[in-house]
Amino acid sequence: MEIIKKLEGTRLSVTLSGELNTVTAPELEANLAEDLQTIDEIVFDMEDLSYITSSGLRVLLVCQQELEERGGVTIRSASSVIREVIEVTGFDSILTLE
Repeated sequence: MEIIKKLEGTRLSVTLSGELNTVTAPELEANLAEDLQTIDEIVFDMEDLSYITSSGLRVLLVCQQELEERGGVTIRSASSVIREVIEVTGFDSILTLE
């Protein structure tokens, strides 16, 4: 998986490509750990993300829990497959989907 981050004030844009799974989810979580202390919002661009597992969803949940008082998590440009996983698991009720 490739992770590209861009900080704009207190908003962090994160572009993900490849697969967010059991192997790559810990990498993403570690990559974002320090950022979560200083930002208010994360926007995940998932246009090039082809697959997500429960491990990946857990990382999104951790981010949302950390940021819910300040701004939260937005999912942008998710494919129909990724969007379906987010909706079926009920994560669409806690994350913003665009």
